[in-house]
Amino acid sequence: MRFHRNDINCLKYEITINKSWDYVDGGKFKPTKSKSSNRTIRVNQEFLNIIAELNKNDFHSLRHAHVAYLLSQGADLTIISKRLGHADTTVTSKVYAYLIDEYKDKAENQIEKYLENI
Repeated sequence: MRFHRNDINCLKYEITINKSWDYVDGGKFKPTKSKSSNRTIRVNQEFLNIIAELNKNDFHSLRHAHVAYLLSQGADLTIISKRLGHADTTVTSKVYAYLIDEYKDKAENQIEKYLENI
């Protein structure tokens, strides 16, 4: 995932993703891998403030932090996968398995607490 500053619509709180970053030969933008990778996602003002402070090398780290935060808040994996431009949850599950396992354990502990109250 990559975007230019002009892909950010601060008035609508949206970011348009329509390109990816190719690290070969020093790096360059290229078209996304598939049509499903092109998307517009909504963000909030805090997210826009963070982006304003980042340099171009931090954007990929931001993607991982974004997923970690969404998972920690209990966001549905299908929705996260669509935000990332993945065709389905398979790729998302493989790439972010370490995070999914961590939050799965937290969810299981919470379910056990719920069941104790029955």
